[in-house]
This record gives sequence, structure tokens and C-alpha cells, in this order.
Amino acid sequence: AFCLLSLALVLSGCSNHKQKNDAANAENGLKSRETMTLRVGQTGKGIKPAMQILANELGYMEEEGITLEWIQIQNLFDGTTALDQDKMDVLPMGIIPSLSSIASGSDFVIYGGTIAEACEAITTAEQAEYYQDLSFFEDKIIACMRPETGHLHMMALLDEANIKPRQWIELDGFQVCLEAVQKGTADVAFVNSGFGFRADQMGLVKIFDVGEYFPNNVCCRQTTSRKTFEEKREALIRLQMANLRAYHFAFGPDSESHQDIVVDALTDFSGLERDFVEYMIYSGVLKYELDPATDKVRDFYEIVTAFDTIPKTDVDLDLHLDYSIYQEALERLSERYPDESMYQELLDTIHRDNS
Repeated sequence: AFCLLSLALVLSGCSNHKQKNDAANAENGLKSRETMTLRVGQTGKGIKPAMQILANELGYMEEEGITLEWIQIQNLFDGTTALDQDKMDVLPMGIIPSLSSIASGSDFVIYGGTIAEACEAITTAEQAEYYQDLSFFEDKIIACMRPETGHLHMMALLDEANIKPRQWIELDGFQVCLEAVQKGTADVAFVNSGFGFRADQMGLVKIFDVGEYFPNNVCCRQTTSRKTFEEKREALIRLQMANLRAYHFAFGPDSESHQDIVVDALTDFSGLERDFVEYMIYSGVLKYELDPATDKVRDFYEIVTAFDTIPKTDVDLDLHLDYSIYQEALERLSERYPDESMYQELLDTIHRDNS
């Protein structure tokens, strides 16, 4: 029995040593691969595509053989134009401009996620006392920003419940929406991009996250052109692998010990105040999710066409949705890092929102 136990321990030690060697060999193999360049859209120093930024800052892009070339855009519609004109490979933000372009004939592919949820309902402290359920919105003036997703989910929900706000007013930015509530020209504002943090600084109150009504609702997705999707598929897979490694670093089993590194890296990149960056990444309001969630994109497309945010056309949206790149990235990472269960767990849940 002692001999058998000793043999088992030796074999176990060999197995663990082999797994470590396999991972080390895989890492060493990365260094000899051809480097590929991807042109990725960015608005200033914003951190909405936080996992791509973090992957670059931590060196994962380089390890996966990807060189990121940030392409500055003024807004998301500039981004879709750049994709159409082959001046950019990946737009990692927004969803409405991507869907609008697809409906208008652009041959784009939505192949990955960036953020889910992220929208917050904000009002004054006085008004917040009256919020109990959706009837609160009856006859209210609601401020929103047009290319934002959360308020459209709520618009559909209120319509279904036959609750009629007095007016939806579309403003030019989330800060302007908050100021409208503060001045009393709007009763409620739906804001995104961490502006609940700004609302608190202004003495306003969050009454709920839209995710409470629509868990994992789509926000920013990763969009590419058909040309890039077909000709640079390997680069897109490697990009997603680097993103997933950053996600594992930020939200994996050792995330608590990594939080300061993550927040410091994104603060240094963006120049934003540290507390705001921490709110963006770790408050739970913005859910960083790389899964494309194609089923939820379909659901959202039904909402935006129903409310004429995007004109309904005969386009077959399914031809413009893909989860195979995300799946391939997870399969490779699961094989490379068999001891890191997060990759396999994400792979096991891939059909939750992709059919």
C-alpha cells in the first residue's frame, strides 16, 4: 500500500509538473509567432473598452502577437464609417450605430462583447422617495441620450406596462441629462458610462440599475467588417484571447489582489480620477462581458426597430452575428491553461445567450 501511495504521489507530481511545463512551453511558443496589427477605434482616452486597454497595458496583446493601432474617432457613427471605408478593423464600442449600419446595408459582423448593462436611472433625492415601481414614470419627463441602450429597454418596458411618461427628451450627453434633472427640466435621467458616480457628486440619487429589469442587457459590442472578419480572423481570435486574459486578471480568482493594478493602469492610461475609474470597473454597474450574446442583440434589434430608432429592413441579422471567434479564443485558452477554470466555465455557458 505504501508503494502504491508513493507511486501515486510521484505520478501526481509529474502530472502537475507537466501541466506547468505545458503552460510555459505555450507561453514561449507565443514569442515566435508572426505579429499582426489591428486598427481599433477609440474615443480620446475613454475606458469603455477597458479589457482591450488593460490587455494592451499588461502586455497580453504583445504576447498574443497583436499590435494595437488606436484609431481616434469623434463618435460611434464615425467609427462605423471608418469600418465601411476599411480605415479601421474593430469598433469595440456601441451597438446602435452598428445595427443601424447593418440595416442600411453595411456588411458588418458583431462578434464579441465589451460591456453589458451599465445604465442607471437618476433623479433628485426628493423624487426618489416616491419611487416604488414603474408607475413612478407616469407623466414624468425623462432625459436620455439617443445612442444609449438602457433607456430603450426601459421605453419598451413602460410601453408594455401601458405607463405613459409625459415626454422623452434626447440630449447631447449624460452630463447634460444630469444637469436637466438638477435644474428641474427633467424628472429622471437614464445615464451610462459610469455617470452614476457623477450624479452622486451632484447630490442626485440612483433609484435603480436597468440591469435589475433586464439582466445582462446588451451595451457595447465588438464590430468588424466582413473583409476583416474573413481576412484577419486569426488576428481577431488572438485579440479576443488577450481580452479574455485581461478579464481573468481583473475578475478572476485572484482579482482582489489585482484591483489596484487594474485601476492604476486604467487611471494612468485615461488621466481620469482614480475613484471614477474604480467605479467604472468594480462597482458592478458596468458588466465587462466579452461574450457577444447574439440572442440579446437580436432582442435589442427588435426593440430599436419597433420604436423606429432604426428603420426596419429586410436584412437577415443572423448573417451579421458570430460567436465562433469568442468560442475559439476560449477553447485555445482552456487548452493552454487547464488549471484556470474560468475559461472553461465561460465556454460551458456560451449557449446561454448564443443560439
